[in-house]
Amino acid sequence: LLKEAHPDWSPEAVKSALMTSARQDVARDAEGTAANPFDMGSGHIDPNAAFDPGLVYETTPEEYDAFGCGIESPAVDPARCAELETLGFSFAPEDLNQPNISVGRLASQQTVTRRVTNVSDQGATYVVEVTPPNGVAVAVSPTTLSLGPRESATYEVTFTYTSGPLHLWRFGELRWVSPDRTVRSVLAIRPASIVAPAEITGFSGSGTASFDIEFGY
Repeated sequence: LLKEAHPDWSPEAVKSALMTSARQDVARDAEGTAANPFDMGSGHIDPNAAFDPGLVYETTPEEYDAFGCGIESPAVDPARCAELETLGFSFAPEDLNQPNISVGRLASQQTVTRRVTNVSDQGATYVVEVTPPNGVAVAVSPTTLSLGPRESATYEVTFTYTSGPLHLWRFGELRWVSPDRTVRSVLAIRPASIVAPAEITGFSGSGTASFDIEFGY
């Protein structure tokens, strides 16, 4: 239905419209326990709202390849990864331009980048609203986006661990709000005491290697 209404939309735009316009009044079980994002994802599809989402998050083939390089997928050729690195693409998996944001290991502070495109036929100004995860400070820059039709803009979200138990997932929301629309993203953050490589690999009998460690204390 969305493709019929918007033949020029990419699959990523369709997915984004469904995710950012979903409703969250979803129960986990027959007893009516409220669902969390790990139960329901972005929520329950609202088809009418998805027809006119305002902003969408689109992902290019280059960004998908950069994501593959970041998770060391064998499907992406090392030469392709070297090319993308030269072009300045981020290999951080959390930087893949998806509507929702997940950081699986937040030691102290991390900044994530996102890009939105206005798919409305009119210009609009959006102001950010944030419901931060418990014990995590969230700063967004810029806090206002003014976009004409088909214009895109990039923003950054900085997460800072402040308090609470480690190694537990916390959830929040980031919303871009205009007079007519709300574009909602789920935030899923898991603070950690330390961030370091899971393993270091070498190919000689002796030698040294260097790696980065980020401490959360």
